[in-house]
Parts: sequence; structure tokens; C-alpha cells
Amino acid sequence: MTKSILLASAALLTLAACSSSVSDAGCTYTPLLGTVGSCDDVVDDGTTAGTDNGTGATAKLLSTGYSASRIEYDTANDQLIVESLPFDDDVFEGRYDRVASSDVPGYKAYSPTNGNLDNYIAYYGTSSTGNVSSAIVAQGGYADHGHAGAGYARSGSVNLPSTTQRAFYNGSYVGLRTVADPTVAGGIGPIDIIKGDVQMEADFSDNKLRGFIVNRLLTQDESKVGLSSSVTLIEGNIDRTEAIVSDGTINGTINGEDLGGTWQALFGGPDGGEVAGVVVITHGEYRETGSIIAEQ
Repeated sequence: MTKSILLASAALLTLAACSSSVSDAGCTYTPLLGTVGSCDDVVDDGTTAGTDNGTGATAKLLSTGYSASRIEYDTANDQLIVESLPFDDDVFEGRYDRVASSDVPGYKAYSPTNGNLDNYIAYYGTSSTGNVSSAIVAQGGYADHGHAGAGYARSGSVNLPSTTQRAFYNGSYVGLRTVADPTVAGGIGPIDIIKGDVQMEADFSDNKLRGFIVNRLLTQDESKVGLSSSVTLIEGNIDRTEAIVSDGTINGTINGEDLGGTWQALFGGPDGGEVAGVVVITHGEYRETGSIIAEQ
């Protein structure tokens, strides 16, 4: 069975990068913060799109600055399937195999076995229930950060709390850091793989979600990422109708240099007890594309 990125379904979901509203299979979705969103009923369950009030299975892909138009997880072969990244395979879809030696807590690592002149690496993670999931892929040594992709999703419906004001989430983070100009790093630079922990807090009365990425370490040598290893996820806005979070920004420093960037996420689980999302951190020539998975 092939599970659509990040969606717990055998149905095939393809999301194309765009910058305006798009119609697909009779549904209409609108990009969010550079992402492409799906219709409510991504999986054809015989209902009309939108009848689940916007909180059913859904998936989102980054588009601005990112090339991947499709990411899926193949459960039968334990592979990631990625489309629209050049030279990652010899067929239209690139199949990424497990690289267990590069795993980090909460995430499994994958890399293409064909097209090995390009050092692509990908990470895929899910919550303990599998209700939410996220994936990132990138390559190093190319101008403008090379080719990359990132997405996150949920399966099933979610109803956000209406009586509980606050909720706390803890989980794991993985990031792939690339450089815009490889000559800055003295030639073809590798991808920095960064792992960390996620702490998040939701305020459902004011519809806000915020958090921190802490204990950030370079996996190559287990060293801290700069003098400060934490990143602040400045509060994003919760859309209760769609159970998604948008407009989140980044705050922090690395060796005295201010960080910028954005983050976005969605809730999963029957009562919103799980969060998945993606983070884009920028500083100088560097861009870090990261994944967050957290649970109550």
C-alpha cells in the first residue's frame, strides 16, 4: 500500500505548486503562506467536499522556493516517493530508500539509490497514532539552496477543544540546512542535519499557537547550533474551521546573527491533541527547512 504523504490512505494525492486558487478533482483550495492546500475530502469517501466542515484529511506542500510537487510514503516498501526533484532517480518519481544510520529521534531518514551524484536526503515522521505526519527533503552543494520539498498532513477528522482554553505539546524536530552560495562554505557544501525538541502551547480561547525548538544539535558532531541553540516560534493564528495554523514567524539568534523565517502547522487527532508542521529558518546565506511533530 502506498500512503499519500503523509496521509493514512491508499488514495493518491498529488499537489502541484501554484500561487493562486486551484481547482482539482472538483475541489478548490488556496495556497497558504507559500503552500498548496488540499480540499477537505482529499480521500474520496463518497461525501461532498466541504461537508466535513474543513477538518478532514488534508495535506500541504511548500511551493515558494521549493520544487517537490508530490511526496508520498510507501508503507509496503518503506520508501518515500518524491516528484519534481531533478536527478534523484531514473523515472518520473524518485524513490528514496531507508538510511537508518542517519535517523534522528522521531524521524526516519531516506535517500535515493539512483541518481547518486546528487546528495538528496529526506526525513519522514509521524505522531504515535499516525494521525499527523511531516516530511522534508533537500540537497546540498547547489546555488540557491538546490532543490527541496516539505509537506505535512493529517488523516481523519479533528474537532478542536471548545471548553479547554490551553493545551501543551511536546515532540521532535529535524531540520536540513543548506547554503545559497556553496562557495561561501569553501566549495560544494554538505547538508547540515539538525535535530532538536519541540515545545508548543495552544490558546484555544484566543486561537493562537506558539512554541520553541530547543536542544538544537548538529548531528554530524552533536554540537550546538551556534551559541544559542533555541528558536522561538512566534504565535501563529489558529483557523478553527480548517484546524490549521498560519502566519507564524521565527525569532532567535545564531552567533549574534538574527534569525528570520516562517512556520505553519495543523492539528490532528480526534480532539486536536497532535500537531505537525514545517519551519523555514533563514539567516545570512543559510536556509533551514525543518519538520515539527508534537503531541499532548
